[in-house]
Amino acid sequence: MRIDCACPKSLQRHSAQIADLEPHLQTIPYNPGEWEKWVGAYDEFHALQTQLPDSVSRSDLTRLATEAMACRARLRKLFLAVMVFGYGNNGRKFRVRTMLETFDQQPCLLDGTLDLLLSGRVAEAHSGFRVAQCGPPFFTKFFYAVGLGAQLSPMPLILDSRVYQALNVLHDRGEIDQWQYYTRSAWTGEGYARYVEDMGGWASQLGCRADALEMYLFHHAGSLP
Repeated sequence: MRIDCACPKSLQRHSAQIADLEPHLQTIPYNPGEWEKWVGAYDEFHALQTQLPDSVSRSDLTRLATEAMACRARLRKLFLAVMVFGYGNNGRKFRVRTMLETFDQQPCLLDGTLDLLLSGRVAEAHSGFRVAQCGPPFFTKFFYAVGLGAQLSPMPLILDSRVYQALNVLHDRGEIDQWQYYTRSAWTGEGYARYVEDMGGWASQLGCRADALEMYLFHHAGSLP
């Protein structure tokens, strides 16, 4: 982990607020009937619905990821749970069926990605995850779930458009020195690995969980204090 990246002052000023966040409590409701239309052909969906009938929390993802570490046959159920968590009751669920169809054609993709994450090769995992309809804002949610289950450090974190927006604000304020999250490199493997390292370092300096920091940036994307 890099140790030369000072935590932005805007985050230092709100360290207590960030440390008080409890990411594991975040719960996303979903309508199983709507999801059934798109992914009902998959056994993983019915297993998930039985286990989590109407909502998915970050704590649920931790538990499912821990199960997947013990039995890799459950990786697809974990991935589906992550997508349900990511989309909830929003539209575009059809994309998830396309993702699962990709795994039908590339059955070793999730296994290989897991191996890369477990060995700390975050940039390679990011660069190699090429799944139709699943861009970095969503597949980094899967990386994060794996990190929860395997207790990885630094933890792979979600990097979606809202977190990216908040990082841009910090860059525009001059609080992040000479960095390019704020260009297209944020969406490359190298850029993502840098983000994971920096966020882990900042969280250590603030005395908080790295995913609490990610959650704070997400919620303050348009109005970072």
